[in-house]
Amino acid sequence: MIIKNQLKFALLASVAGWSGAAMAQGEGADANEAAQASSSAFDDSGIIVTARKQNETVLETPASITVLTADNFDSKNITRANELSGVVPGLVQTNGNGSLPATTFRGLGTNSSVPSAEASVAYFVDGVYFSHLRDYTSPVYDLDHIEFIKGTQSTLLGKNTSVGAVSVVTKRPTDELEAQLQYTHSFEIQGNRVEGVVNLPVSERLQVRASFLTSEDHGMVYNTYADRKEPYVRDLSGRLAVAWQPTDTIDIVLRYQHDDRKQVGFQWEILKDPLGIVSGWAAQFGQVLNVTPDRINNSASEGLGGTLEGPEQFENQVTNRLNLLANIELGEHTLTWQTAFHQWRAPRYTEIDQTAANLFGIIEDEHNKAFTQEVRISSPHTGRFQYLVGAYYYWNDWGNNPITGGSGSNSVGFPITGVSNTVITQKVNAYSAFASGSYELLYNLTVDAGVRYTHEEKRGTMSRVATGLLSYIFPNTPLTPYTPLDNDSVDYSIGLRYNATSDLLLYATYSKGSKSGGYQDGAALVSLASFTPETAYSTELGAKLGLGSGSYIAVALFNTKVAAFQNNYTATINNVSRSLIGNANIRSRGVESTGALRLGDNFRLTGSLVYADGKFLDDFPGDGSVALAGQPLSRNPKWSGQFTVDYDQPVSDEVDVFGSVTFDFASKALLQSLVNQPNAPFMQAHQTVNARLGMRIGDNLEIAAIGTNLTDETYVTFATGITASGGAYVGSVNRGRVIALQVTVKN
Repeated sequence: MIIKNQLKFALLASVAGWSGAAMAQGEGADANEAAQASSSAFDDSGIIVTARKQNETVLETPASITVLTADNFDSKNITRANELSGVVPGLVQTNGNGSLPATTFRGLGTNSSVPSAEASVAYFVDGVYFSHLRDYTSPVYDLDHIEFIKGTQSTLLGKNTSVGAVSVVTKRPTDELEAQLQYTHSFEIQGNRVEGVVNLPVSERLQVRASFLTSEDHGMVYNTYADRKEPYVRDLSGRLAVAWQPTDTIDIVLRYQHDDRKQVGFQWEILKDPLGIVSGWAAQFGQVLNVTPDRINNSASEGLGGTLEGPEQFENQVTNRLNLLANIELGEHTLTWQTAFHQWRAPRYTEIDQTAANLFGIIEDEHNKAFTQEVRISSPHTGRFQYLVGAYYYWNDWGNNPITGGSGSNSVGFPITGVSNTVITQKVNAYSAFASGSYELLYNLTVDAGVRYTHEEKRGTMSRVATGLLSYIFPNTPLTPYTPLDNDSVDYSIGLRYNATSDLLLYATYSKGSKSGGYQDGAALVSLASFTPETAYSTELGAKLGLGSGSYIAVALFNTKVAAFQNNYTATINNVSRSLIGNANIRSRGVESTGALRLGDNFRLTGSLVYADGKFLDDFPGDGSVALAGQPLSRNPKWSGQFTVDYDQPVSDEVDVFGSVTFDFASKALLQSLVNQPNAPFMQAHQTVNARLGMRIGDNLEIAAIGTNLTDETYVTFATGITASGGAYVGSVNRGRVIALQVTVKN
């Protein structure tokens, strides 16, 4: 092990040393000319974002938006969208049951891993809305950039963007011949990832881009019973994009993507067992448990302790996505037509009791189909008055078959017997009409306004067959329709922009956004399954100052109140822990600042700092049995920040060296509410250091060493109670230190 660690750190050192040698060889006129040629290497202030369905730069947009470029993404050594936690300050993702990520911005967002729930921080890929939490598990590759859009965005982005959105933008086909192959090996997790791209200009009006990703890794949690690292995750994905311009005024892009994900094992472990109850169950069949958060688990589903053998923990998911985007110029106006369809199926099993016996777990078979259609027309981007009007349709057919429980009997004293087999369906039809406009009232003073009307119809059914003790907790239920949920909402936004100078933007916005209600799958009775819509009211005051050459500073004050926020909480009934959703009134207020400073041709400093004070406004529920007014929200670090130093130096005509070092930090955050779970594990305050060092050789080869969490910080990221355990908790911790070698070959 010592030799292996020395080799990994030698990898970082060797790349740095190779870079230094190359610099020494490249001193002179050639290096100076190369430095001038790369003077724009750090200038990303001109990246075009589409958060407001317009082509604007980050500094032109009157909203808080953070952009993660493809290079930034590479330096994080991330494969999937459910691994984004902390990549920008204020963003927290906690992966619960079934790897479902609860995503929050500034302490606000769906804090539930209930599969039927839709996220308050919506997820978009190439302009298409993805409603369910499992959509985050798909891989991200051939990336142009990711937009992290904070605050209420319902007017333009639409359905369920009440507190923000994550928007992934992949690369479109171009008119240049391109081929690229990238290999990344991550040592600690035995990870191997290969990404490839071929871009082919077939003709002057037809371009094709094919890309793929294959990835496997073995996780960082050591399962003592199975004697292996977990979870093992394998992703296979391919995307085909075709761009066609049949005339000078029509541009069509068609994308199809297929994903195939397989996982064996899980990242959960026992975090605490204060009364030794779980350890006592295991001791009766000779197992000694590890009950501290240290990336060691003990779980299996063997026929031990008088139980019947159950399935091995697994997750599978096969996804197909189709996206057609057409832009048609109609004189000076542009008509945009976007049609999309996606479907997936995700069977899985999660072992809850965390012993080697088949005491308690959840088998699920979740499936989803969705169709979206949007059409909009936008005015020319000139003149005092600019506008956009459109319509949107969303159809969704979702279902799940959770089978909760274990064996009919056991000899270890575990009090819950039997299974609860539930079948849930949920169908949605939603129709929207929206409009936005901007008018220059006075020179450089512009008013922005928008409105969106949405009518949604949600229907569902539930049936259940239960045995053993679980039949008293989850009563047998014939096929029964849920209470129909019909909702009409009007969302709006209004704001003022003042361009004090060509480089300084001042703005103020007020927005109302809605998220639809739904049905939860953990309810004992059909009559208790529904939860009501939530409504967010957000105010933001901001300033953005461009300093030239990629340097800038942006500051925003924000205050967001959410009425009837769909709050996830754990209820324990007859010793069975259930994840439920109730409606609470909450708010978050604070300040966010970002900036970048270019230091000559070769160095750039970037930083971001978020202070978010999230609280319950009222007792929740009415009797305060979960949280009291004034208590902090879960998954809400008050302080979070990120500071990065980038370096890029041409040292000869053929060699560039580059590097980045990032320092991330976040303060303590609750993972469960204080009243009903005061002793639950929490997310500790933490600081991590990440680095990427490498060199480019000519136009065809790039070699880099990547180190994430170099200080090997350990902190809890998710925690939930273990059924009938007297206060024991299961959950997960962050990924430890990983050193990776990345090689990229281009044509």
